[in-house]
Amino acid sequence: MEIVRCSLSDFDDVALLERKYLSAPWSDTDLKAALSGNDGYALFKATKDGKTVGYGGVQTIADEGNITNVAVDEDARRQGVGSAIVEAIKSHCVDKGARRIYLEVCVNNSAAIKLYEKHGFEKAYARKNYYKDGDAAVMSCEVLCSRSVKA
Repeated sequence: MEIVRCSLSDFDDVALLERKYLSAPWSDTDLKAALSGNDGYALFKATKDGKTVGYGGVQTIADEGNITNVAVDEDARRQGVGSAIVEAIKSHCVDKGARRIYLEVCVNNSAAIKLYEKHGFEKAYARKNYYKDGDAAVMSCEVLCSRSVKA
C-alpha cells in the first residue's frame, strides 16, 4: 500500500469514494478546490495495486487541523488503510505546525470512532443533529506529543 498526497488528477477516484461512502459528499467545485490545496487543504490517497482504495483530507489553519473526510473502499477495510491515512494526516499537521487536530464523526459509526481512538483522539463533546442520521462526536488529538499509534 502507498499513501501519497492527492492532486487534481485524482478527482475522479476521490469523488467516487465520496459519493459511495459519505452521506454528505462535497460538491465538485469544493472537492476540486481542496484537491488544489486551496485554503490549507491537503488530501491523501491510499493505493493498492494501482487502485485508489481510500482517501482522507485535512484543513490546517494556524496551529489547528480539522479532518474533513476519511473514506475507505469496503473491500479494503480492516487492512490498515484508514490507519495509514490518519497517520499521513497527522504527519502533515505536524509539518504545518498544528498542535491539535479536530474531527466530527457520527456517534453511530463505532468503527470510525475506534480508528480515531487508536490514533490518540478523544471525544470532546457532541453536536446534536449534525448528520442526517444522527449526532456527531467531536474528537481531538494533540499531535506534537502523540504521533505514535496505541497498541
